Amino acid sequence: MLFLYEGKTYLTVKAGEKKKISADELNAVIVRSDMLVKSDMSRSDKGTVLVTYTGADTFKEKLLYCTTGRDIVYLKDDLETERLASDTKQYAVADDKASLVYIDGADIVKVTDFTNGGVKTDLKEDAEASELYAAGDLKYVYYVNKDEELFCIKGKKAKKIADDVSSVVLSADGSYCYYVVDDEKLCYSKNGKKGKELLEKDEVMISCKSIYGVSTVSVTEAGTVTEYRMDGKKMEPVRSYEEKSIEELLKEKYGLDEPLDYFLN
Repeated sequence: MLFLYEGKTYLTVKAGEKKKISADELNAVIVRSDMLVKSDMSRSDKGTVLVTYTGADTFKEKLLYCTTGRDIVYLKDDLETERLASDTKQYAVADDKASLVYIDGADIVKVTDFTNGGVKTDLKEDAEASELYAAGDLKYVYYVNKDEELFCIKGKKAKKIADDVSSVVLSADGSYCYYVVDDEKLCYSKNGKKGKELLEKDEVMISCKSIYGVSTVSVTEAGTVTEYRMDGKKMEPVRSYEEKSIEELLKEKYGLDEPLDYFLN
C-alpha cells in the first residue's frame, strides 16, 4: 500500500513497517490507459481516507506522479526514487513503461533508462506545444502547437500534418492519429503520413476522445449526437442520442424548472 502522511509518501508491504520513499506527495500511480482505476472513501472511528485501487500488482519499478510539482518519479526495485521529469505540462508513457515523452516548456523531451536517473533526449526544441499525443511504443509523437497546427515527430524529424486542428485522439497502439479540423472535418494520419479525410459535413460538430484506451468520435448534427468507435479507417456506430441543454439536464436530474440564469446569478 502506498500512502501519504504529513506531506510525505510511504510504502508498506503486507502491513509491515512503513518506509518513506519520498519527501513529496506522490499522489498518483501512472497505469495503462485501459486500466480501470477505482476510488472509494474508507471510513472508521479515527477518520475518513480516500482509497484508490490501481490494479497494479506492485509499486516497485513503477512511475508515480506528483501533482504539486507536476513531477514524474520512478520507484526502483530497491524502493529508492529517481525524478525523471519536472514541471511537465503533458506527458505520455510507452506501453512497456520503459520510456516517456513530455512537454518541457517549449520543448518536447523523451526520457529512457529510468533506473539510472533517466536519459533525456530533445525530440523537438521550441515546439510551442500545447497538447501532446503518443501511444504504444512512442514511435510516433504528435503535438498541437499554440497556432492549432498538428505535427508528428518520427525519429528526429517533425512533419506538419494539418492546420486549424480542434480535437485529437490516437489509436491504442499509436499508429492512427484521428483529428478534427475546424470542428467539422474528421481526418486521420497513419504512421505520421499525410492526413486523409474520413468525414466532412456542414453544420455539424465533431470531437474525439479516448475512453479507457478506446478511440471514439462524437458527431453532433441537428441536435442528435452519434458516437463512433474508431477501428483503423472504419467508423463503427456505438450509440445515438438527443443532445440536451444544461437546463434540460438540471430538470432531468434535480427536477428544477428555473432557467440557467437563475443559478448563475
